[in-house]
Amino acid sequence: MNQITIPDIGKINNPGAFTRLTSFTWNNGAVFRPGVNGVRSILQNRGEDCIIIIQKDAFGRQFSNIIPTSKTPGIPLPMFPLCLPAKVCLPLKGVLLDLDGTCVKSEPLWIAVILATTNSIRTQLGLAHLDDFSSQDIPHVSGRTVPDHLNYCLERYCPGGSYEKARLIYDDITQNDSANQMPLILEKLRRQGKSPHEAVNGTKELFSIFEEQAIPWHLVTSGLRYKAEPEAIEFFNQMGMSHLFNPDKLISAGNRGRNMGDAISKPWPNPYIEAAKLYGFDGDSQNWLIVGDSAADVISGVTGGITVIGVKGGNIERSGVDQLCFRMLPDLMGLTSLIKDLTDQKALFR
Repeated sequence: MNQITIPDIGKINNPGAFTRLTSFTWNNGAVFRPGVNGVRSILQNRGEDCIIIIQKDAFGRQFSNIIPTSKTPGIPLPMFPLCLPAKVCLPLKGVLLDLDGTCVKSEPLWIAVILATTNSIRTQLGLAHLDDFSSQDIPHVSGRTVPDHLNYCLERYCPGGSYEKARLIYDDITQNDSANQMPLILEKLRRQGKSPHEAVNGTKELFSIFEEQAIPWHLVTSGLRYKAEPEAIEFFNQMGMSHLFNPDKLISAGNRGRNMGDAISKPWPNPYIEAAKLYGFDGDSQNWLIVGDSAADVISGVTGGITVIGVKGGNIERSGVDQLCFRMLPDLMGLTSLIKDLTDQKALFR
């Protein structure tokens, strides 16, 4: 495959992580095509989280714009300049962390709920159950909003299925469970050796450093509030750090209120920018960190102009956006080490 080079990022180590598009139609009907009006290339990442348009200006200088995408119909797609922060500096004004997968190993549970919802719709359509999602599905059923996950599954596995019916089934499983599916889901996870709510390695050490150094932090999730808040409470209780958490330390779907919607969320920059503004963010991106395990976290941070630390184990590498991260770390223990290095060196460079 031809080499792919993106301005401000460089040569892409895994060209198969991106697909070259022959055209892209934006919200207002504007059509981008390679070779027309300075457009050099149009790329879509493997997880279909973003479009990157590489262009050349009148002086021959190349630049890129990035567009976060969505499976939810009717949402306008904003465009942002793709310009990655070159360094992280002291003082560290805030660390904004994803919840599911990054701090808590809960992604297997919510993926299983999406699978159960999908199979319920397939039953209604007279189709056979899926045993599991494929590895190609994972970037589309984790890390983003419930509407994005469900719309992907309807399009791929439930032709003619209704989003409204799928959402009613999903909400019933997670809130009322009238069909008694949640115990079966949890039992299957236990047989697979998976815990629905287990702290990621290094989490306690990381929050200890936050407390010792008085580093502001916030949890930012695409999950629905009624799921995320009890999960966060249980997570801090398990660590013996319940004194650190209160509901105002959690943002869900770009809204601080208790009754939260889920339309404007990752991979849009809204939820992370909103969290940063609570601590005085004014565009000083070199003093902030976003930490997440999904491509949606990466795109949300990059479009917001904030440095992103990727955590392995999610879908970042499978989605092909790992080179948009400042660092890729094996777990949150690595982030603790990075903060210590930053304290010693005053600045870290890409």
